[in-house]
Amino acid sequence: MEAWAQKYPKITVEQDFTANASTHTTSLKAQLAGGTPPDVAQVEYQWSVDFALDGLFLPLDDHMRRARVSADEFFPGGVEYLRLNNKYYAFPITGHGPLLYYNRDLFQKANVPPPPTAHTWKWADLLTTAQRLTRRVAGSPQESQWGLMASYGLPYLTASAIWQNKGAMTDARENPSRTTLDAKAQEAIQWLVDLRYRHQAIPTAEEERALGGQPFVLGKVAMWWAPSFVTYTALAPVKNFWWDISFVPRGPDGTAAAGTATNHISILRGAKNPDAAWTLAYFFAAEEGARLRAQIQNIPPGHKRVFEEVWMKAEPPVRRQVLKETHPFAKDLWKGRGFGDWQAEVNKILGAPWNGKTSVAAAVQEAVQQGTRIIQENRRA
Repeated sequence: MEAWAQKYPKITVEQDFTANASTHTTSLKAQLAGGTPPDVAQVEYQWSVDFALDGLFLPLDDHMRRARVSADEFFPGGVEYLRLNNKYYAFPITGHGPLLYYNRDLFQKANVPPPPTAHTWKWADLLTTAQRLTRRVAGSPQESQWGLMASYGLPYLTASAIWQNKGAMTDARENPSRTTLDAKAQEAIQWLVDLRYRHQAIPTAEEERALGGQPFVLGKVAMWWAPSFVTYTALAPVKNFWWDISFVPRGPDGTAAAGTATNHISILRGAKNPDAAWTLAYFFAAEEGARLRAQIQNIPPGHKRVFEEVWMKAEPPVRRQVLKETHPFAKDLWKGRGFGDWQAEVNKILGAPWNGKTSVAAAVQEAVQQGTRIIQENRRA
């Protein structure tokens, strides 16, 4: 907190660290239930809307007006997600999105043109290229090569494909009453599953286990459709091949869409000094706190200027511009109570066909039933 003390020497901050990311929300919920919440907290995307609707966040609008802070400073998807009832309840502190990573060495070796720099690929282009780069050796994953790896699931890949195909997951994006997963959504999920089983361009779960590591990182896969956070969690240390970034494909008719998940920073209701809490929240969302987080953790920030000045210039020097150009059409899934429980349950159900355990049609039917149950239970709560 040296940077904070230098800029705001008259405001003392007491830090309260949770053990790790997996216990953060549990700890925060316990503090809220016990009546001892912090003044400012990072909130995970699964629960942020619930907290806001429960009145646990202070609206930021008055502070924004006084400080002349515009929502346009932030990428639209993240700041819009915590705008409820025409009020802003949090600032986005992450700026993630789905990307298509590719192994330049495998493309060159196969004499296949790499993904284009412009956002022109559609589903068919991705499939055709993945098939050209797939070399399966029966019974020997170690000698095989695949054209594609996909980080299947909500919110990044599955939601992107559904929206690219103009499908819907719920009957409304804000405060939905039921889960729909309409025909276009089912078609998108089937297309993803077919990439793995019908076209065999993606390694199966058994083949992944046999390889003993992440297939793309091992140099066994030419392309990886994955969230942008793998840039620093999995790929930054890779030195044995040249990788780069391109856009995820558009849908069959050219529709661009991207599912994301945004963490936020909020002022908790009951803050002892709301003005100081505002200063701290903005410091970590848009000022030196955001810069340091982007520099140290290599996490893409939700603030446009910090993103441009820090994350865009970070190592390795790959085409980070792609993520910037993805942000205008990236968005979180839906806004309403129970979203975290809904995503966990629907993800579990839709994971079954991806792992070859049931049909897409059967999984979609069950996901509609269970997802609707969760939504309606939370609407009654």
